[in-house]
Parts: sequence; C-alpha cells; structure tokens
Amino acid sequence: MKTIKFLGTILCVVLASFATTSCGGDDETVVIIPEQDTNPVPTPTPSPTAAKKLIKIVEEEYEDGGTNKNSTTFLFDYDEEGRVNYAKINDSYGYTSVDVAYEEDEIEYGYSEIHVGGPSYYGEVSMRVSEGKIIYAVDDNGTAMTNYNFSYNSKGRIDQFSWNAFSWGESTSFTWSGDKLVRSHGGDAAAGEGEVLAFKYSGKTCKAFNPMLLICYQDALDHFLPLIAQPEWIGAKTTQLFDSYTEEDETCTLTYTMDAAGYVKKCTTVWYDYDGSIDERDVYTFTWE
Repeated sequence: MKTIKFLGTILCVVLASFATTSCGGDDETVVIIPEQDTNPVPTPTPSPTAAKKLIKIVEEEYEDGGTNKNSTTFLFDYDEEGRVNYAKINDSYGYTSVDVAYEEDEIEYGYSEIHVGGPSYYGEVSMRVSEGKIIYAVDDNGTAMTNYNFSYNSKGRIDQFSWNAFSWGESTSFTWSGDKLVRSHGGDAAAGEGEVLAFKYSGKTCKAFNPMLLICYQDALDHFLPLIAQPEWIGAKTTQLFDSYTEEDETCTLTYTMDAAGYVKKCTTVWYDYDGSIDERDVYTFTWE
C-alpha cells in the first residue's frame, strides 16, 4: 500500500509538470520555479571591532584636590572621509572653535596642506603634511607670525616640536620606546634647563589614546585642536597607557576606566607634591562613537 501511494505521488508530480509545460499551439505558457539559494549572502552588520571616533572630552580640574572645579569641554566633528573638520573648546573663559579645510592641490610639491581657521586673535593655522605627518605649521593673525616645526623618529613617532615668534621660541623633545612615550623635555636640553617628564608603565593598553592631551599646555591645544582627536597626524596615537609620570619632586598618577570595546571612558590624574599632599586632580571623560 505504501508503494502504491508513493507511485501515485510521483505520477501526480509528473502529470503536473506536463500540464504546465505543454498546452497547445503558440500560446504556450511556461512556469519556471526559481532555485532556492542554499547559501544566501548574510546582510552585513557593523563590525563590533570597527574603530570609533572621539567626539567629546570633558575635563574637570580640581585645585588642591578639593571640590571646586573648572570645566573644559572639547567637541569634534568629522567629514565623510573620517577626518576632523570642526573642533570646539568651551571653558571658563568662553569658547574657541575652528573649522578645518584640506587642500590636496599641493601634492605635486611633495606635500598637502591642512588649514585650521581659528578665532581672530589666532588667525588661520596652515599645516603642511608629508606622508601623513605634519612637518610644518604657521599661525598668521595679521600682526604676528608663529612658526612650528615637527620632526619624527624612524618609526614615525614625534621626537621634537618647536615654535618661534620674533626672537623667542621653545622646543620639546620626546623619547619613545616602541609605542611607549617614556620621556619629554621642554626647554633647553643642552643647558639642562626646562621641564622633564618621565613616564612609567605596567602593561595597560587600550584601543587608542593620545598622551599629548595630558601633558601639553592649554595654549598649544588652542592652536591645534584637531590633533587632540587625530594624534596620528603627529605620530602620537598609541595603545599604551602610562600609570604615572614625574616632574622633579612631583608625581602624577593616572587611573583609567574602559568601555566594553576597549576605549578609555574616563581618566583621572592626581598630582602629588613632594610631601605627599594632593596638589591637583583632573578628571577626563571621553565619548566615542
């Protein structure tokens, strides 16, 4: 009986196939059943490991380790190519905002240019870029001109930054061990003068970090706001996190909080005087997207 039912089922299928492929004359109707894709291409989804962009930093500065604070906010926006095209800083003195324009028509001279349009008292900063690194910049506000020079080691890490205006200027040198910034010296190293910072590590890492944010002076950041979010322009982007750094008889310790993707969500810096008392505490909160 099972055999008869099976043969009957086969017969019905065969008759149905003839019925759909052979009706008389020129009005032939053909029904084609598309093949089912047994290996469909999955719909792409955003990679959880895709690089994030830094869009906001809030810095809270507490003098003498107390509760009174000064707050500074950094904001960044990006163009379609993922480059910073707008940056803004808000602090107790007001705000500074800059627009960023990229000029590619200078490639035939061996470099391209980035133009950062700042407030009237700074003017426009033009940065010359070669092989993805800034090598020179000039700040011209119509009254005074400041020149900046950048140089790099064989690994593409920044090893010196200098600036001069009129007959006055300063330079800072940086020493790297692989991807770790181990020393910076601001001032006249030959004369043994200036600010020397020494950095210590214990193996902490993250997806991306800019150590220059924690050690550069505020007036320098005003000139180069886009570099905070894109430190690769000066060979400063790293995955290594230092635990502390010292300057003469003062020590700064750092603690970090990470997000689920491995980016720094919060960094707290505490400066201690020679006697162990807290001199200053800063809290940085980062927003990545």
